[in-house]
Amino acid sequence: MNFHYIVSGSWGAVKPNSVQAMVYLVDKCFTPFFRGNINHDTAIVLNNPYTDPWCDRTNRTIWLNARSNNWHYYVFEFAHELCHYHIRKDRDKVGQSLRWFEESICKLAAIVTMKTIRQYSIMQVDSAGWLKLGDDLFKLLEREEQEAIPINLDFSDYTSIELQMLVDDAYQREKNTFIALQLLPIFEQQPYLWSTVPLLGRVPEWVAIDEFIRMWYRLSDPEFSDSIIEVSRVFNIAV
Repeated sequence: MNFHYIVSGSWGAVKPNSVQAMVYLVDKCFTPFFRGNINHDTAIVLNNPYTDPWCDRTNRTIWLNARSNNWHYYVFEFAHELCHYHIRKDRDKVGQSLRWFEESICKLAAIVTMKTIRQYSIMQVDSAGWLKLGDDLFKLLEREEQEAIPINLDFSDYTSIELQMLVDDAYQREKNTFIALQLLPIFEQQPYLWSTVPLLGRVPEWVAIDEFIRMWYRLSDPEFSDSIIEVSRVFNIAV
């Protein structure tokens, strides 16, 4: 069963069916790696240029800020929010102690999807529109990487100041990006690791990153064990 969505409302200079085509492309490039472990509730995709993109699981709505023909931002925003939608298939939100990890994982979803669609677009040599999309995605990926803020990811105990700062404020975008970039090679090597990510939305709200990774390791199929161990090493956490 596939993910279903309805694109509606005003999108500036472009029609909803054009936005729907781009949403479909993002879904096609990303959702299969979940192996069906997704939110099957039909989502309504709407535009609000005055707020940040966000996922309203309760009302089954994904709000995007992108508008008109800024197609690279549709890819960037929808991949991120689609990741939230799949993670939150069983509850409205992830616990505060892991929300920073959810934000970093969903930033990773955006990066992975942008890279995938860029590779596809540069092969469409006879289409100026596709070539422009590829170029815009490349520039956006480059800017994301340049703006990432490196932090000490040794989260082996609760005294980490960086960890506490992330728990207190999960939306430190440049730090989320840095974390996502550390995880990128792991997910590129084992893309079906995405099928285990919705566990984030099922663990008790009190669970911190160390216990989550151990639960992730114990509850996932053996084919993902090595990949999850690699994730644990990013944060210096023993499984």
